[in-house]
Amino acid sequence: MRDDLLDGCLGGSRVPGVICGSRYTRNAKGGQTPSKPVAPVLTEPRLHSGNLGIEINKPRSTGPTHANYGAYDVIPEIDIQFEGTVILPEGFWEIGLLQFIWNDRIRIMYSEGGEEYWEHTDIPNALDNDDVTKDIFFKGTRSFLNLSKPFNREQFSLRTSDRPGIKNLVGIKKRCNDTIVETLVWAERTFLAFAVLACRKNGKGGPFFPVLATQLYGFYWYLTPAAVEPNVEWRKIPHTGTVGTERPPFQGPARHGLPLDGKLANDIGEELQKTAEQRFKVDCGKRLPKDSIELPHWVH
Repeated sequence: MRDDLLDGCLGGSRVPGVICGSRYTRNAKGGQTPSKPVAPVLTEPRLHSGNLGIEINKPRSTGPTHANYGAYDVIPEIDIQFEGTVILPEGFWEIGLLQFIWNDRIRIMYSEGGEEYWEHTDIPNALDNDDVTKDIFFKGTRSFLNLSKPFNREQFSLRTSDRPGIKNLVGIKKRCNDTIVETLVWAERTFLAFAVLACRKNGKGGPFFPVLATQLYGFYWYLTPAAVEPNVEWRKIPHTGTVGTERPPFQGPARHGLPLDGKLANDIGEELQKTAEQRFKVDCGKRLPKDSIELPHWVH
């Protein structure tokens, strides 16, 4: 039994997810006198200890042997891990990691002024998962438990990683019925996400209980073409590398909702990119290429 839950019952207070009670004895005057507090009954999972850790690693960048004659990519790696203890009621439980995309903005500029731009905006959050089952937990990182006791303290070690890349970032591109041929001048991306540790009861579609969430994390990069390995300016977000966490009720990005249904972030991104490419193809204007826009305030 966790002492702070029991103390909460003795003091008459109420802890979310815990039901308290007392046993009574009949006194000489016919009334009831509380004699012994009943052990609290846990109704939903709670974090006992531990934290979510986020590590944002410098990206691996790739390019063609000769500048612009081929495709480029910048592939950061984001490691997400949880080490700690969760208190669970009885029943069949899954516990795992989820990642939600807050903002993903990509801009690609070519030499004759052709531009591809797409952005997944801040709200709503979008569940990010490329697991083949399309379930909610990130890349299958979860544990299964079938518990028979009303109060269970379980330790977990969960770890996963994400490598957000870009498709079709090519050095030479045609538009306006192939009458305009232009080369890549620069490309940039801002990516922001947050992670959640959550429990789900009775499998897919069952009650969902988030127990811990991070603040925003991510990266910004700016690419200019070069042979073999492009020139990449890189900054992680936050620049300190330290990502805060919080328990419910959430005040950070998780307060805007944790959608478990609908389109996944990857599907949304592919649709946005396809729309941007279609706009690019029918653009017949020639103009000076734009400069990179000012860095978002969260990058500095």
